[in-house]
Amino acid sequence: MVFVLDRHKKPLMPCTPRRARLLLARRRAVVHRIRPFVIRLRDRRTQDSVLQESVLKIDPGSRTSGMTLVRAEETPAGEVHHALFCSEVQQRGELVHRGKQTQSNARRRRRSANLRQRAPRFDTRAVAKGWLPPSMCSRVGNILTWARRYSRWVPVGTWTGGRTRWNRARLGIAKTHANDALCVGEITGVKLLRLKTLRIKATGRGEHCRTNWTAEGFPRGYKMRQKQVRAEVPEPLTTAGIHLGRVAVRASGSFRVGKVDGIHARYGVLVQRADGYEYEWAEQQNRRLFPTPAPRKGTPASSPSLKRGASAGGDW
Repeated sequence: MVFVLDRHKKPLMPCTPRRARLLLARRRAVVHRIRPFVIRLRDRRTQDSVLQESVLKIDPGSRTSGMTLVRAEETPAGEVHHALFCSEVQQRGELVHRGKQTQSNARRRRRSANLRQRAPRFDTRAVAKGWLPPSMCSRVGNILTWARRYSRWVPVGTWTGGRTRWNRARLGIAKTHANDALCVGEITGVKLLRLKTLRIKATGRGEHCRTNWTAEGFPRGYKMRQKQVRAEVPEPLTTAGIHLGRVAVRASGSFRVGKVDGIHARYGVLVQRADGYEYEWAEQQNRRLFPTPAPRKGTPASSPSLKRGASAGGDW
């Protein structure tokens, strides 16, 4: 699914990629964001649109958290959730923990080398009430960040609860973090379309420590800022082509993009500003372990994921 905003950047209901291509080709919409893909309509307002109730379901995890956007449908047997967008957020708690260990070792080295550094205070320091480890704060911050971002792109509420494993086994859904989030709560069934999962990897906006350390703990150099750009290089050069990846910035102006070295800064084209995350689509689509069971007698069939005319007040 593609997220849609109105002319004032207010969230509307998402649409299919095919409809998004038609809107862009007819110049009724412009690209608002690349990853995840968001478009903005030029001739639509929220007041003139029909919106459906959407729910953001979260399944927190220690290393990976599942976040799925669904549309809730009320049936006589209970709620049926239709999947709209699936994503998985990979946490960076281990990297934060190793960074704090490196910081502690660097301070210990400076104290042992008789440099100008404060004396250790671990015997006289108390833990504040409500304190959380930095790795835990990073995990909580990532979930809150993406909950706020989804609320800017889709009119949603939040949903969390148990019964994840029981619902997944009962409905015959394969084990993924995004599917775990889809199966959260007291639900009668789910409608799982052929959606690919967006994998979001937390990388941070840089590092507080600007020093490179050897394996023995000695400083060997200093870091510069890194950004993610797309470089278009003319044909005569040895690095000709289009390269996408994280950039190692150097003072000389010759950067390294991904694994390709020697690209000058003047050939860089900004696609999207770095926001502390890396994005990639999962290779396999979401699927069921066995076919969906037939509905009980007297139970109406599930409606499609998105009703015709939703968020537009009519045909697009």
